[in-house]
Amino acid sequence: MIKILGIILIFIACYGFAQKRITKSRKKSSQLSSLISGLKEIADKISFLGEPLYEIISSVNQHNNNIFFSEILSILSDDKKVSMETAWKEALESKEIALSEDAKEVLLLLGKTIGRQTAQKEEENIGFCIEKLSSILAEEEQLLKKNTKMIQSLGIVSGLAIVILFV
Repeated sequence: MIKILGIILIFIACYGFAQKRITKSRKKSSQLSSLISGLKEIADKISFLGEPLYEIISSVNQHNNNIFFSEILSILSDDKKVSMETAWKEALESKEIALSEDAKEVLLLLGKTIGRQTAQKEEENIGFCIEKLSSILAEEEQLLKKNTKMIQSLGIVSGLAIVILFV
């Protein structure tokens, strides 16, 4: 009876680890998708409203509620002397931001120039960033679709291997 319970617990634990890995990948895709829609909204507001960048990000965060924009706003509100570039970089380094290194690199490049150029140039830069992030998102979703069943199977097979070793 105890062996059967142990076998069941091992299978559940291995399957749980696999599900955790899949959930982490889905979270990356979800955050990136939300970030892309937020950047589109920022580009629109820059071109039509001409408001300060802090107010635009605050407005976008109210509609979009993206962790990245929330992090930028909290950094800027904590220390008024921090530049947008520094806040952008610190927000990308936050542990709550689950983005791939490629996406972080693209956003870091945007963060170096955002808020320093004309509205038209800002729109071009954000458009370029959105284009790159969209291609990264497509790659991540394709990998997620491809690897989901493999990761689940790997969790079950590793559970079976552990059970065989102990029995």
